[in-house]
Amino acid sequence: MHKRAVVYAAWGERHVGEAITSATTAALVGVDRLLVTNGESRAFLGAGAPFERIIEHTFRLPGQLAKSEIFDLLPAEYDSFVFLDSDTHVLLDIDQGFEKAETYGIAAAQATMYALEHFWGFGEVLREAGLRSREILQYNSGVIFFSRMPKAWEVLKKWHELCANAQGDVSAWGDQPYLTLAMELLSFNPYTLSIAYNYRNFGDLACGNIRIWHSHIPPPPGVNDFSASGLRRFLDGQRFDVARRT
Repeated sequence: MHKRAVVYAAWGERHVGEAITSATTAALVGVDRLLVTNGESRAFLGAGAPFERIIEHTFRLPGQLAKSEIFDLLPAEYDSFVFLDSDTHVLLDIDQGFEKAETYGIAAAQATMYALEHFWGFGEVLREAGLRSREILQYNSGVIFFSRMPKAWEVLKKWHELCANAQGDVSAWGDQPYLTLAMELLSFNPYTLSIAYNYRNFGDLACGNIRIWHSHIPPPPGVNDFSASGLRRFLDGQRFDVARRT
């Protein structure tokens, strides 16, 4: 049996508030919920915050890059985890994500902007790293299932190293492309989850149930009500059903 946990990294009033909302939805997962935050942000938790453990940490990297600092802070009694961005909503069970991470080390879904080299000009970084890109698949770093398998932990450490060494203004990139770059440099092949585990509300086609809704806009009522085909799109919280072609 594996001991699992849901993990958040959030600081500042807005993001801590979002993490509280997300962790409330994650109660259905039935595992401990961990929050990594800084000392100043404890004041935003309030009474009864839905976390089984608060880990206080002074973040060193700026902005989203700081997410990559959390992995060495995770308590040793947990074997597998899912990292969730604070703007996620867990709608259904996500056991399969844990199971795949426990088998392969890391499980993640593709990003909406799935071509790594075209992610706001990230191809320049790939060339500097000596990688030839032919539409390398980029993974979204807002939902990452991972276990303590040594090869997976190597990827997470490399991700942090790349974020720590990032040069110039990386605000358009954030931490996300460096996760896929770490996998490429280490020849690591994760398990690729469907976007049901990381639906971004950017107009992507949804087929069947959405298990993790990932957007600052909450999921609309009836998000998982669908016909036999299950085909629909969501953009900025608005639903667009897709008719079957004849």
